[in-house]
Amino acid sequence: MARRATQVVQKSAGPGCLDGCGDQKTNTSAPCWVDCFYKAALGPDAGKAGGQVAGMPVAGLIAAWEKPFEPEDEGGCPAQPERQSWFVPARQVAI
Repeated sequence: MARRATQVVQKSAGPGCLDGCGDQKTNTSAPCWVDCFYKAALGPDAGKAGGQVAGMPVAGLIAAWEKPFEPEDEGGCPAQPERQSWFVPARQVAI
């Protein structure tokens, strides 16, 4: 899911920033990748004191977040099977 949303944001800024990350340009936990993501989403100066927030419009950020939830044939993620809960509710625990 996160990959689809971040791809939309990253595409809004073009490949320049990520290309500068070298072999880390696909590593979403690399500081360079994270910096590029925030620059694309909020603008290149948003992280500086007094910097202008001039990245993607709010509607674009919302669309990027919603993209993975769209039907698969519209670019969304495949449906996932429902998983069992990893915990036992307190009302079912024997004391």
